[in-house]
Amino acid sequence: MRTEAVEIMRLLGRFCPVLIGSVWRGTIKQGSDIDIAVYTDDPEEIPIILKAGGMKVQKNVWTKVNKHGTTLESFHIYSETISKHGVEIVVRCREEVGKKRKCETFGDELKGLDIKELERVLETNPTRQFIPA
Repeated sequence: MRTEAVEIMRLLGRFCPVLIGSVWRGTIKQGSDIDIAVYTDDPEEIPIILKAGGMKVQKNVWTKVNKHGTTLESFHIYSETISKHGVEIVVRCREEVGKKRKCETFGDELKGLDIKELERVLETNPTRQFIPA
């Protein structure tokens, strides 16, 4: 799944893609999907790029969540890889690049992997886990 993730991230390279979720953590299980965050002020162009890259976009959804009194809005794109793994791409505005987020599952900082970091992991230790001790 990490190999498929890096291919998708390369398609979206100019949008600062970051692999997050269980594929980043190395804690995938049956039904896990590939979660990628990207950053742009024009979210509608992401599905166009994905389709041009040969991916089938299943649906797009705007979501709002309220965290600590702040309403956050993001655009979610759902797709599937050739090997039938689910993909969820969360599009956030450009000003959120590098903004720290807390993992709701583990409670640590949600860092993820950018393209270069993921390529390095794939070369050196493809099954490495990123979970707090």
